[in-house]
Amino acid sequence: MKVKKFLKAYQDKEQMIWNDPDPIKGVDYTISSISFNSDLVNKDSIILITYNNSQSEAEVLISELSIKPKAEFIEWSNIRDDLKLPQSDNNDGYIFGLAYLSDDGVDTLDCVWFLTNEERYISAKDFNVLNYVG
Repeated sequence: MKVKKFLKAYQDKEQMIWNDPDPIKGVDYTISSISFNSDLVNKDSIILITYNNSQSEAEVLISELSIKPKAEFIEWSNIRDDLKLPQSDNNDGYIFGLAYLSDDGVDTLDCVWFLTNEERYISAKDFNVLNYVG
């Protein structure tokens, strides 16, 4: 991530992730907190982060961070009704959706459908789900 984008994301309280060069399976790299001296930030700056539900910390380069992609949960019944499809159309049972959103969270870029809500939740862990309730 570029310094300007990092500072804006930090200021806007965007959810960020650390792209660990040596990732460990099962670790949540969503950043819980960030510590840095804003007067000294440049492309080579090393900042202190906590991640993995605040259980781990690391000193990382700003270039190793990214904004967590945005998504929202959608339901086939709402899409079916919006498109005025027959009530009998159940999308072959794939009724739990995850819509991938633009960086500003306004536009839907794509969506994926799942047979179960559990499958959708597993897939959603890598996203900042804007309408997550839980």
